[in-house]
Amino acid sequence: PVQNGVGIKNGSSITAFGVQAALDADPSHGVVKGDLMNGFNEAERQIMLSETKQEDTLSNTVVFMQALLEPSGYEVDEGLTAIVDDNYAIGPPRELFLANKQFAIELKEVGLTSQPTKAECYIDEAYCNDEWHQLRGDIPEGTLEVNGCTVRGTVVCNIPIGTPEYISAYLQHKLEKITKVNNNIATLLDPGRWTHPDIPSRRMLWLLILMCLQFKAQTCMGVNIDTAWSDFAKSWLALPIRFKGMGIRDAADRRFSQFIGRAVQSIIPLLDRRDDNNNILQGRLHLPSIANLFGEESFHHPITNPWEHMLTNINHT
Repeated sequence: PVQNGVGIKNGSSITAFGVQAALDADPSHGVVKGDLMNGFNEAERQIMLSETKQEDTLSNTVVFMQALLEPSGYEVDEGLTAIVDDNYAIGPPRELFLANKQFAIELKEVGLTSQPTKAECYIDEAYCNDEWHQLRGDIPEGTLEVNGCTVRGTVVCNIPIGTPEYISAYLQHKLEKITKVNNNIATLLDPGRWTHPDIPSRRMLWLLILMCLQFKAQTCMGVNIDTAWSDFAKSWLALPIRFKGMGIRDAADRRFSQFIGRAVQSIIPLLDRRDDNNNILQGRLHLPSIANLFGEESFHHPITNPWEHMLTNINHT
């Protein structure tokens, strides 16, 4: 698999966007999510580094790691990407499940096994037919229960993909967990518990809020901003500190810029691209379907119209 979990900037985001892009590019493709049995805690890091340095060919651990991280070219429209021991295989159903079985065999050869309890699969509703169920065998589908109905999807690096109902239900469950955590934080934000002789209590409270809650929207000192603050006060809270504000912004104010910024940082590395020195940088998931979606040479240097191919050929239905 292409390992995006070590030494790769934005690795989790690249993986999530890659899987979603592959399924968007060809809805007839499915995804199988897997996990390794105790893969992350298989050995202590110190022991691994010590053993690695004793091998002449692996003495430079940076070179060793980079050798593992280099993606190979995908000759067919299927791929396998990973974040440490979490792995995601994408491709046409028949080839997908054959590759998944072969991956399990290769894992066994190096002393690792998959963890069946964490495996699940997903394919678009239009292609979830008898053949799909026959091919997946005992690999369960990712599902959630919503108002007595079963909705289908899966999660890639904590990002839900699947039917709109599945995504909405997953995000609602996530919101409930975040709200619970925020409420716990509110009870702990007591400057009396975290004293400093040179910092007054009110300033300490503000520092705790600023450090702990800057990315946790809607909550400030245990108070819901939407209901407990006037429009003027909320506008003042959102101003940057340099403008006498408090630098607190709601997630709704950041969602579009954050998504576009993350998409640009994560989609471009998926494809092979030529840099300004005419070197070809291998993409992290250069599948034919993804290349067809974004354009084979859209991200070659100099980048002039990177999204023209996608926007011109996108299916607006």
